[in-house]
Amino acid sequence: MAFWVLWAALWVDAKSSNFPLAVALVPLALRLGWWAETQAARNVAILGAALIGISAIWNMETRPAYLQNATTYDALFQAILPESKSPSADLISLGLDPQLERFSGTGAWSEGTAFSDTVRSGIIGGRITSATIARFYLVHPARIWKRAKTMLPVAFSLRPEFCGNFDRSAGRPPDARSNEFSLWSGFHQRFLARFGKWILILLLLAPIGSVAIWIRFPGQRLCIEFCAALYACCLISFLVPLLGDAWDNVKHFFLFNLLLDSILAAALASACRLGRGQLRWVGAARATKELT
Repeated sequence: MAFWVLWAALWVDAKSSNFPLAVALVPLALRLGWWAETQAARNVAILGAALIGISAIWNMETRPAYLQNATTYDALFQAILPESKSPSADLISLGLDPQLERFSGTGAWSEGTAFSDTVRSGIIGGRITSATIARFYLVHPARIWKRAKTMLPVAFSLRPEFCGNFDRSAGRPPDARSNEFSLWSGFHQRFLARFGKWILILLLLAPIGSVAIWIRFPGQRLCIEFCAALYACCLISFLVPLLGDAWDNVKHFFLFNLLLDSILAAALASACRLGRGQLRWVGAARATKELT
């Protein structure tokens, strides 16, 4: 129990975008305490839940201001405005000058950016923060789905943009990549990306299914709760880069893809287990029939 809560606290604090995972990990730690067989383990779980929460708050409060401002700028000028039917109306709703629309499509570090000026004037980091961006999407939920559809082509990729691995002397085209060890990344891009919309829908429906299974199979509830936490962490790790930044997207979705791979592995293991149980049942039925 102590090792698990320590791992969870370190995971939450490992990167600035990881702190929202505490939303799923704190309840799971408390549930582990509920399932524990000794009082000592329960105490460790309760203290661990507090440690995970403190780790998340520490991570959130100690993020470098320039980095947070850069992600906020990118979310506004590379996601909200370019995907808007009326950028000037969105700027007005955010309390900003509609003339800022001319910077739509620029990033914090791109050519023609207004990043330094907007930070200096207090627009970014003052009037517009990550909380403002989150509130905007909550008020406009349809824009979340629109943003998701925009990002689906790259959300399942495991190979970052701007990443070739041949020297210029090899005579390959710019940014050419080797395909020698690309089996799994190819599976992600050619198969998972094709069904990305349905994967997201399944992740959204997973909590409802988990509740139904939790009620139906009381003997498997601990396992079901682990799975529910895994689904929640996977969905959170998709929403954070989706709504929190718009730059270097492939790398920001690495955690989402790792957790999605974990779900696929768990599903395969469960299918094998069910299949083995079914074969045993069929074998037992045949043996009983022969005896009778």
